[in-house]
Amino acid sequence: MTGNHSLKLAKPGLAFLNPQGWPSLEDHQGRRVPWHRNSPEIPELTSSWALKYGNSNRLLVSEAKPLGTAPEAQGHEKGWPPGTVLRVRGRLAVVVMIHWLNYPIVEILGFMTANPIAARGALWAAVAGATKLETLILGPSGTGKERIAQITYQAFCRAHGKGPLVTLNAGALTPTLFSSELFGYERGSYTGADRSGPGAFRSANHGVLFLDEIGDANENAQIALLRAIENQEVRPVGARNNQAVDVLTVAATNKPITDEGEVRGLRQDLTHRLSGVCIEMPSLSHRREDIIPLAYHFIAQMGFKPYLSSESTLALLSHEWPGNVRELRRALQRAMVLNGGEKLSPESLLCAINPLRKQDKKPVHRALKPIDLEILRIGDLPKSERRDGWLRLGLSKSTYYRRLGRLKPAESERPSLTMKSADNCHTYL
Repeated sequence: MTGNHSLKLAKPGLAFLNPQGWPSLEDHQGRRVPWHRNSPEIPELTSSWALKYGNSNRLLVSEAKPLGTAPEAQGHEKGWPPGTVLRVRGRLAVVVMIHWLNYPIVEILGFMTANPIAARGALWAAVAGATKLETLILGPSGTGKERIAQITYQAFCRAHGKGPLVTLNAGALTPTLFSSELFGYERGSYTGADRSGPGAFRSANHGVLFLDEIGDANENAQIALLRAIENQEVRPVGARNNQAVDVLTVAATNKPITDEGEVRGLRQDLTHRLSGVCIEMPSLSHRREDIIPLAYHFIAQMGFKPYLSSESTLALLSHEWPGNVRELRRALQRAMVLNGGEKLSPESLLCAINPLRKQDKKPVHRALKPIDLEILRIGDLPKSERRDGWLRLGLSKSTYYRRLGRLKPAESERPSLTMKSADNCHTYL
């Protein structure tokens, strides 16, 4: 990849959700768009429909019916805006924006990814908002779980009308305060309550409540949450009667799934109640194709010209990003400050990437250039997965294996695997 590559002008398209496997992409001309060069075979569509690119990034789709009851979701003569959830001849689809950087990057209500597993999660988040399905989002810290919740909220507003979004850190609820924070309180219900408070559920009435770190909530809070979500009723502290609410609940946790299929720290009955849609977000190391598009996106958001030299690109690809997307964004912010707002230099980027981490003690890595580190990383993948890697580096097959042989002659043909496949991450109903 050379330094003058950048994201090409995006155009709208359709992303179809498949019951199993990756979503299917079609551009504004109805052509199938492969996720990348090594995409698995996807069955051809049994029927076709007319797609047309209208004005303001809207997409005209024949035989499409939107999900939702809001006026904004009913009938767009000029086409459907990005983020609209449609049912096209019985198949669920979402209008998306498709960017290009040697491979397609899908933008779903502001969430950008080139990884089909992450895209599937974002698409299901949009469907959950349009159909009012409770959602549980799983994944390591920094993978964008709150951004996925915002997709659900945006799709909810588009399908059912504007409503509030209330965010609450469920893990921070103390045993003495969780009832008042969640359900509100009446004036005089406890010492210092000189006026009534609505609480999170009543504040989110006719909207979306996002409960972050739900796996850290204490058991009493989880029991109370289960009852409120199930019955759509809350009783404020000090009140005599229950009050009805209409709230779509979205919850997130970074707790892992156990061998028994349960979410650690989360009651099983609450897990079942929240799992109208369950989304697992893969870590950034499992979707390395997102690193460069996200870097361009973040640099542009900071008000700078999105440009990466070959050296900067390789420096980004060589890092494992244990802090995921959050770490990538902060590293780019630090690098742009160090660089004085000019084009990003490899030196400032290397200084900005995880400055608190101790230097790697492996002598071979200290002496290697960023491109050599990436060649070695690709060499640790199975042979079937290496092709996209050397193409991203702008190398031919023979050049790649010649350089790999110089760096690792004894292991140039070893098909070992050092990273888990992103296909281990699932999104399901």
